[in-house]
Amino acid sequence: MNLPIEAYKLIPHRGQMCLIDELTAYSSEEGVAQASIGAQHLFLLSNKKLDSVVLTELIAQTAAAHSGFKALSAEGTPMFGFLVGLKDLQVYGSARQGERLTIRIHRDFQMEQVTFLNGKVFCGEKLLAEGVLKLYELPANQIQTQKAPSTQNEMQPFSGWSTKQQTIIAASALNREILRYCSTFQTAENETTASFTFGESFTGFNGHFPDNPIVPGVLLLKTAKLIAELTGEQEQCLRAIHTAKFAKTVSPGEAVRFLVQPKENNIKVQVKAPDALCAKFSFTLE
Repeated sequence: MNLPIEAYKLIPHRGQMCLIDELTAYSSEEGVAQASIGAQHLFLLSNKKLDSVVLTELIAQTAAAHSGFKALSAEGTPMFGFLVGLKDLQVYGSARQGERLTIRIHRDFQMEQVTFLNGKVFCGEKLLAEGVLKLYELPANQIQTQKAPSTQNEMQPFSGWSTKQQTIIAASALNREILRYCSTFQTAENETTASFTFGESFTGFNGHFPDNPIVPGVLLLKTAKLIAELTGEQEQCLRAIHTAKFAKTVSPGEAVRFLVQPKENNIKVQVKAPDALCAKFSFTLE
């Protein structure tokens, strides 16, 4: 099989959630992909800069493309990967509309169905981010379709935003889209609690994944970052993700609460469903 090869032939992501263009290089342990930043990019801000939170997803999708190419080349079983952990991601710079990114991954080691890999994102020769990801991979034929909870009763979005918060919300179409599904937002002492129910029409379900919709982990991170910005009433840039753990998927119509604890620029987050912890994050903004 010849390279480069279009990403959609290798990964299950579709629509606006297919964020890499093509796989351009492959070896048994390494892969290289390209991603362009177009005017309609889901994570593009109004100032034409790319929200750096998406760099994690570019690494994850490159890993998925690497697995997809391996399966196609060997006529093996396609694998379906879930991002379950992230450690020590450092962000050194940002990208802008019209630029093209190069993503490099190296699979460090694997234990049964869990793979640890190092990923780096470049814009030209400039290193934008690097970190360690943990993926849980299953054969695609073992993935069961999620049954979405009923969404017949439409929630009323929270609307009590201050003028400064409205400015933050206006910074991207994705900010506005996420907050369509926010029903409560309350700050008390050193913690903000926000409730969300992402309905079937949520942009994040557009291609993540066909016939098996779940909230992308990167959009849980994006939502946590947005809550922290709204709490401090100030737009900020992601500088590091110290740890991120994803324990449970979030389906359409499933209610979740974000518990966000900002301490200066260091943010700790828990995402909880009524019956389980979905995710935990620790990251730095500035």
